[in-house]
Amino acid sequence: MNRPPRTELTDEDKFFRLGKELRKILPEIESRYGVNRIGYFCEFLDRHGNKTTEVNVIVELQKPMGWKFFELREFIESRLRRRIDIVTPRGLKAMFRADIEKCITYL
Repeated sequence: MNRPPRTELTDEDKFFRLGKELRKILPEIESRYGVNRIGYFCEFLDRHGNKTTEVNVIVELQKPMGWKFFELREFIESRLRRRIDIVTPRGLKAMFRADIEKCITYL
């Protein structure tokens, strides 16, 4: 039986799937961790000018959560089955903030 060749997912497809996966877990992270808003951004240049494909998640919280923030990161990683970087809006470095804010996709 001949199968059609598998095609590689484009970065745009991967980005769309990421949003879809985050949307599935959104109700649970809102209720369990007090997340008011979640967004994601990808495809930035690292400090050497190389393109990265890591997943960056930004969360706005109802209140500071201390060490539970790391539990939130682990929860999202387990559901996405990939490592993420997670940050709050206050955690964005000032020199990159404007560029990053233009690229965030909020759910």
